[in-house]
Amino acid sequence: MSVDGNRFVGKVVIVTGGGSGIGAATAYRFGREGAAVVAVGRSEDRLKEAAADAPAGARVLTRVADVSEESSITVLITDVAEEYGRLDVLVNNAGG
Repeated sequence: MSVDGNRFVGKVVIVTGGGSGIGAATAYRFGREGAAVVAVGRSEDRLKEAAADAPAGARVLTRVADVSEESSITVLITDVAEEYGRLDVLVNNAGG
């Protein structure tokens, strides 16, 4: 298994619950592997902190959304698909 490699270069990943804990660690790992990561959570402040703490070279972007609301998820997926033209991995980490 590659560590800090490039096996996800060109891939787009959404990680829900990406503002802290396992979600943030997952986002960092995908980012270190070359993915464009969209970390999703309800707290903009926590997301910004998590993105700021991302390892050098990791591309972690943030989106505020409440995954318990279907309309929020629809908007999120549509926005990511329009912005990147694809979605390769979805990590449903948010707890509720």
